Amino acid sequence: MSGEVLLLSISWLPLEEVSQDIEELKSELSYGWGVIPAKLTINQTSVTTSLIPKNGSFFVPLKDAIRKPNQIELGDLVQVLLEL
Repeated sequence: MSGEVLLLSISWLPLEEVSQDIEELKSELSYGWGVIPAKLTINQTSVTTSLIPKNGSFFVPLKDAIRKPNQIELGDLVQVLLEL
């Protein structure tokens, strides 16, 4: 998988489908405990983060570095570009 990038637009795919795609690749991508490094982009702001497995899905923390410039608050719906 080295050198390949998986791009997902989560707002256009059902979360179950996104999680299933990631689940199939996680053994190649994870650096331990099922946590997967990722690059997350919202609008023009990108940050490095990790996908954290939780209850059969993946949790994506939104750091202040991406929330503040995009004025994202609790409950907002956002479109993200996720690169694994």
